[in-house]
Amino acid sequence: GLHGAVQPSTGLPGQPKKAFSMPSLLTTGIASFGVGICIHDLWSRRRHRNSNRPCSLNKPARLKMRAQDVVGRAGFLRGLQWPLGLLGRRKSGGTATLEKGETDSEAPLEEELARLTNPKQNVAIIGTRDCTYNHQQEIEALTQGHVERGHRIYTSGSSGTNSAVIQAVLNHKRPELLTVELPQSLEKQDEEIQVLLKRCRQEGATVCPHKENDHLQLAEAAAKCNSLILGKVDRLVVFATNRSDKYLSLVKEAKQNNVMVAAFNVDI
Repeated sequence: GLHGAVQPSTGLPGQPKKAFSMPSLLTTGIASFGVGICIHDLWSRRRHRNSNRPCSLNKPARLKMRAQDVVGRAGFLRGLQWPLGLLGRRKSGGTATLEKGETDSEAPLEEELARLTNPKQNVAIIGTRDCTYNHQQEIEALTQGHVERGHRIYTSGSSGTNSAVIQAVLNHKRPELLTVELPQSLEKQDEEIQVLLKRCRQEGATVCPHKENDHLQLAEAAAKCNSLILGKVDRLVVFATNRSDKYLSLVKEAKQNNVMVAAFNVDI
């Protein structure tokens, strides 16, 4: 070059020039490419939704669209993770590894999220007769919470858990949200429950007796009734003891039918 021209700085004297390693450039390129694809996909989805969105929506439609947005963002975030998953997590020794259980089996989580954001659900709250007064108070509080959200409540006719559910809905002045499925005819129920069921009908709740099961043993009729309820709901809430075989088997049946389950042990 010309005499006196300024030479580019190469760092401190005696230090080698820094160079980028090939693996570093490769992983950075993969991550950038994946992020670009995910952002493009999200932008395309949003443009498509905006082009089909009406000027005014009622409340249920807005809630449904909000749920779809949430599920869409969940899919985007999972898509964003795939290039980073290839890079793995750095351990102290500098080796890139994948954590155990990092698989693409999260689709049921999106389905569960969609159900959770659904503004109205059918919820079965049933359980054992053998529960204390304190347990019944908690059952009533939980039931009222579902009623306040506008969920339709399904239960059966018996003392303990089920009567607490019925009283909670009636005391909250929302009898139109209550359906009581009886295992047998009304005359087969206990006198105390018959009084409560009469109040249900007077206040506008739905009571469904099943006289065709009167020839069956109560346990068999109750099992058929519980299965009938299970086929009508999105969520099952069960209060059972360790000896409540029919409710424990109902929980297994619900899981097999992809019904969301919350089970409480009243023995504790």
